[in-house]
Amino acid sequence: ATSEAVGLQTQAAESFDAGEVADTHNLPFPKEGVLLRVFDEFIEACGGDATLRGLTTTDVCQKFLMPMTAQRAVTRAEDDDENNDDETDSATEKGTSYCLHLLSKGHEGVGKAVVFISHAWKYHFLDVVSALKAHFRDSNDVYIWFDLFSNNQHRASALPFEWWSTTFSQAIRDFGHTVMVLAPWSDPVPLTRAWCLFELFQTATTGSKFEVAMSKAEFDNFWVQLNQKTYEEMVSNIDLERSDSFNPDDKERIFQVVRAMDGGFDGLNSKALETIRSWVIRVAQEKQADTKSHLQALESSSGSPQGLAGEISEEVRKAQLEVADGDFRIGEVM
Repeated sequence: ATSEAVGLQTQAAESFDAGEVADTHNLPFPKEGVLLRVFDEFIEACGGDATLRGLTTTDVCQKFLMPMTAQRAVTRAEDDDENNDDETDSATEKGTSYCLHLLSKGHEGVGKAVVFISHAWKYHFLDVVSALKAHFRDSNDVYIWFDLFSNNQHRASALPFEWWSTTFSQAIRDFGHTVMVLAPWSDPVPLTRAWCLFELFQTATTGSKFEVAMSKAEFDNFWVQLNQKTYEEMVSNIDLERSDSFNPDDKERIFQVVRAMDGGFDGLNSKALETIRSWVIRVAQEKQADTKSHLQALESSSGSPQGLAGEISEEVRKAQLEVADGDFRIGEVM
């Protein structure tokens, strides 16, 4: 981790420790992220996959991460009676972010993040990790900003909405790269969550790069079944006014921000939809190019494309040819 990034996190922690909760609007955004291997190490520290299987990210935070990062501070206070020499112990629970926790131990898997991860906390944690590992399989040296690890979960609830909607949004702009975890692709939870849609909107309005993370099995299933109908089903729930939020107050305040924007709810929904649409088209084009290259390689090696059947499913081949012929159109559905 760079000293600059570490200093930023330390400043944020010290601001809270000094009791400056009233000025949290100006609290620096923690930009520390982790390498992919940190997820595996964290899972192992929790007892392995078997221990975490079936637990949501919320469950993992409450049952494992918060106890790991808790710090118990004991202060001594003199009794008001001047004639009494006794002192009273006062214990208070404090805590730090998982990134700072690792840095305090000299861990080298923490550094300044370059990509922001958007995900729903109601997902199973292991499924989120599986999607991230598949997405970053060729980028093991990338530091990713994952709120469970990067934020101080002991203090996150004390941060006002204004901080999240301003400092947080600026951070998305600074990262310039957002990866959203979508699963299952046929009914993606983040597209029904107010904060995730707000993050998607911020990504679009700041011109940041947008990608989707799925596990390999999920992506293979998505690609095989991709067509106009399944695409429309996938994005049919993009409607901020019908979205959910863990904190109802956050949802209403997001609504207030959106109502004041040009275009309002329709504008945000359109931006979110266009961002997902652009990603689907980009993936289709990349898969089309990959399939053509693979076909050419097979033809040159076997002299016939017949060998394709054993290497690429007929469904994928059909979908690729539809894209290539222009028969597949991803249009507006809202």
